[in-house]
Amino acid sequence: IEDTLYRIHRYFFQRDSLVFEAMFSLPVPVGERPEGEAEDRPIRLDGVECRDFDHLLSLMYPKDFSSYELSTIEDWKSVLKLATQWDFDSMRNLAIKHLTLIASSADLVILGHQYDVTQWLHLI
Repeated sequence: IEDTLYRIHRYFFQRDSLVFEAMFSLPVPVGERPEGEAEDRPIRLDGVECRDFDHLLSLMYPKDFSSYELSTIEDWKSVLKLATQWDFDSMRNLAIKHLTLIASSADLVILGHQYDVTQWLHLI
């Protein structure tokens, strides 16, 4: 992602994301190693920013299980963006819950259009 190589478990991605579950179940051509199994064969996530990915990872690998590091609209918007893109339903629902509490109605309507959150489209 950007110029950063992340070394993380694929377990949460495969378990919680329909997109990654499908990607990891694709057959690997004979004689090739699967993407992501070595530093010289990374999984490329083009168009993703480190900041957004870091916010998503903070939910998978929290420093404190009793609270979230994310607190701003931008933080939760990052999670909503990637969770929607990669079909992480539980993280998407968590982002929707937190954004509903902290964002203005106008912001929610805009985000609702961007990320297909129908419950926010009727606020104004």
